[in-house]
Amino acid sequence: MIRGRQTERFPLMRCWFGGIGLCLLLTSATAWIDAIFDHPVSAGVVAGMNASECGRVGARPAGSLLTTPLPKYDICLPLFVYRASYSDAASDVASYRTWIFEQRVREFWQLFGYVLLFWATILGLLVGPILFIRHRVRYHHRE
Repeated sequence: MIRGRQTERFPLMRCWFGGIGLCLLLTSATAWIDAIFDHPVSAGVVAGMNASECGRVGARPAGSLLTTPLPKYDICLPLFVYRASYSDAASDVASYRTWIFEQRVREFWQLFGYVLLFWATILGLLVGPILFIRHRVRYHHRE
C-alpha cells in the first residue's frame, strides 16, 4: 500500500476554481436579490396603467410634477407619483416592466464588485483557518 499518493491530478487548482465559482454564484444571487428588492414592480402602477380612469395621467409628460394637478381617483395616485417622479417614466405596462428590469440590471452591476469583495472576504475568513488547520495536522503527522 502506498501512502500519501494523490489520485487527483490538480487538487489545488480544483479547490481554487470551486471557491471562485462559489464566490461568483453567491455574489450574483445576492446582488440580484438586492436589485429586485430595491426595484419592485408596483401593483398600483400597473393597475393604474390598466385602468381607463387613469388615461389622462398616463397621457401627461413624464417628470412634470409641479404642472399637473392630483388625479381624481385613488387608483391613479401610484401611477401619478411614478410618472411625476421620473423623467423617463414608461406609459404602458410592457414599457414599465422593461424600465424596471433596466433599473435592476443597472443596480446589479453597480453592486457586483462590492458584493464580490464581501463574499470573497467571508469565504476567505471561513476557509482560510480550516485549510491552515488541515495543513498543520498533516505536517504534524509527518513528523
